[in-house]
Amino acid sequence: MRALLLINNSISADLAELALDSDEIRPEEAALITLRKLHRPWFDRCTPRLDYPAAPRLDLKGQWRFTAYYWRGARLLSRVLRHPGLREIYLVNNDNLLTNHLLASASRLPRVRITVLAEGLMNYQDIQAKNRAAWRNRLKPLLAGCFGLRNQPVTGHLSGAFDPAVSRVISFEAKGLHAPPEKVTILPFKAVAPRVSPRGDTLLYIETALWQWMPAEEWEPIARGFARWIHTQGFARLRVKAHPNYPPCPLLRSLLPPFELVHEGKSLEQVASEIEASAVVGTCCTGLVTLRLLRPDLRCVDYGSNRYIHAAYHGDRSVIRLMESLGVELIDFNDGEAAGKEGLAV
Repeated sequence: MRALLLINNSISADLAELALDSDEIRPEEAALITLRKLHRPWFDRCTPRLDYPAAPRLDLKGQWRFTAYYWRGARLLSRVLRHPGLREIYLVNNDNLLTNHLLASASRLPRVRITVLAEGLMNYQDIQAKNRAAWRNRLKPLLAGCFGLRNQPVTGHLSGAFDPAVSRVISFEAKGLHAPPEKVTILPFKAVAPRVSPRGDTLLYIETALWQWMPAEEWEPIARGFARWIHTQGFARLRVKAHPNYPPCPLLRSLLPPFELVHEGKSLEQVASEIEASAVVGTCCTGLVTLRLLRPDLRCVDYGSNRYIHAAYHGDRSVIRLMESLGVELIDFNDGEAAGKEGLAV
């Protein structure tokens, strides 16, 4: 065994595969722990392996269903870290009980290089402990002790990129990345050839979990404004891609024009070549950025950043700079009916 991987979404999975290839490590030489429910064919070649058991929960009560998972994860880490051949650890942040344990244990692992894999927009935003629910910050040290895990206070960026134990940060784009420049390695996503011709009368909306990161009274105006904006665009067909890990916002779905769910259970990166819409929209969605790299022929539009960066991210504008640099179009939240009258449909 040469490597240990802890990944949590489509982007970190794709970067992990690229990183293993770059470091000349076969999946058969890697232990794998998934921190969200996902799968890639190469996962089946990793051993040992621990899969996240269910859809994540953001409330305190819902955490108890994952007790057995973290117990097994702690035992697996104990075994893997004792393996004499271990040389590489790839992880996605310092915010998870298991990843935090690895960073807290780094001084005992002088032979092992620790790499942070970008997981999405959070690596391009100033995401810190203040962006997480207070109960999580208080509870994690207690839970770590219960599972026999080491714990260190989470300070600074939650990706762990600035942690002294981290030697390398791998991402798909350098612009706006929150990481020490000397640590950064870019493994770019290459453009894919479309398998279908984009239709000018079709709009794809990518659902995100943004609505769960702010109070309902802050989200509701954004949802209503976004739905009004979509109604003004004149598309004959609306397609909606659900988030692979989090539930949809019932309010926003109720406000949308008639739509069809597509690409269920798959990540946007997996289906990039199959998108038939000419325009793709979302609210603070990593997929808008990765699609600009994978499908530069598509129009990618973000709605409401002028409102959601204050409601969810304490005014941090990092995500705006990233999107603008890659050509994602920004539509401001607008309380009136005139927002977006210029239209996207052709």
